[in-house]
Amino acid sequence: MPCRKPNLSRKHFPGLTLKDLNILTRHKILTYVGSFLGIEIFLAPVLTIFFMKYEGLSFKDYASYEAVVFLLSAFLQVPLGAVADSYGRKKFLVIAKSIYLAGMVLLVIAPSKTVIWLSALLFSIGTALGTGNQEAIVYEVFKKENALSEFQHLLEKSSAIRLFSGAVACILGAWIATYNLALPMAIDSAFLFICILFTVALLADDNKMQLFDHVNFKGLRKGWEVFSQGAKTLMKDPKITLLFLAFACASAIIRGTFITYQPLLLDYKVSLGNLGIIFAALGFISAFFSYLPSKIEKKHKTLVKYGAALIGVALTSALVCGLSTTYIGILFALALQQVFRGLYGPFYDFQTNDHIRPGHPSRTTLLSVSSFLSMILCSVSFLLIGRLTQHYSQSTAFVLNSTIFAFSMGLFLICYIALDRFSRTQKERSPSALPESES
Repeated sequence: MPCRKPNLSRKHFPGLTLKDLNILTRHKILTYVGSFLGIEIFLAPVLTIFFMKYEGLSFKDYASYEAVVFLLSAFLQVPLGAVADSYGRKKFLVIAKSIYLAGMVLLVIAPSKTVIWLSALLFSIGTALGTGNQEAIVYEVFKKENALSEFQHLLEKSSAIRLFSGAVACILGAWIATYNLALPMAIDSAFLFICILFTVALLADDNKMQLFDHVNFKGLRKGWEVFSQGAKTLMKDPKITLLFLAFACASAIIRGTFITYQPLLLDYKVSLGNLGIIFAALGFISAFFSYLPSKIEKKHKTLVKYGAALIGVALTSALVCGLSTTYIGILFALALQQVFRGLYGPFYDFQTNDHIRPGHPSRTTLLSVSSFLSMILCSVSFLLIGRLTQHYSQSTAFVLNSTIFAFSMGLFLICYIALDRFSRTQKERSPSALPESES
């Protein structure tokens, strides 16, 4: 889509002052800063070890802890997404980040079973309340400025920055953890606080700038109307739900198998310091491939072919892991998963937003539905891996988890194709029908 020079007039964006930065530049800076600082990037290479050694959980208990966090987040996603849509996406994003920060700080200063489960609640509320808020605002800003191609490139660049920054932080985080396991989490907490300050300073106020269609109700009635409009959208176009389910399976592959990385590598006597180097290398791989989605999509034209390619990468990773008897083979399997991770992230972000019409008052609610499905399947993935590792090896759990969710992703994409063809046939028979989102 061609881009044009941003229109910064008050008429175009009510509430915008002359002192403000260029509206697109402001949101690019915010996105890049958030990607660079990341969430728990220093803790990532020792995440499982932190919960097992510093917080005192067994691997099975840690898998159950993650499952609980994701399940709670899942069931809070849609109602809290509707709250953010109804009363202010920026306002509740800041609140959400602050709640999440409180959970991180508590784990550092007061490790105990009570605090662990309190942190699970705080992480769940913070995740559910904040999901999709910034993404929804940034998408609408770029859409209003006729700059969706820039938005797609922004997603790719920010994903690459996040993965590259995370890779560098892995080296430092693992090294720091050799002195104190809590220090990486403490540094991540400081980074999140900085992110909150940038969010307050740079993110557009969606209410003042009227980025979304107005809902003519107040109080609980407004929240219900926002929720209802989101539900009606999904019922009118079930392809969106199928797309969300396919992407949820991809999330389950990435998030579920990630908790096996560290135990798999520790089985080969890898030290904490070397874990950082390995995770950094894996991060560089995913960062490189996160630059490719728009280029691949332009070449292959359709979402379905891209999804099929992702499934192929996931299954190949599982096959390599299952056949590997050496350290190098396991590293190659993990590297393939990072290829999957890099290709998946920005593509998912763009497609989920592009399947929701511009200005939709329930955009955050719909994104919350997508996140809800991902959280549910990630929880299933964690529980599955926790159960499998009781009877089988970590590598077997890796293989089975990846295979099950890769085939599930393929099934949802097949249903998406069938429904898309049916809807196109119906559209051809009814020329007056409203245009649908292209796949």
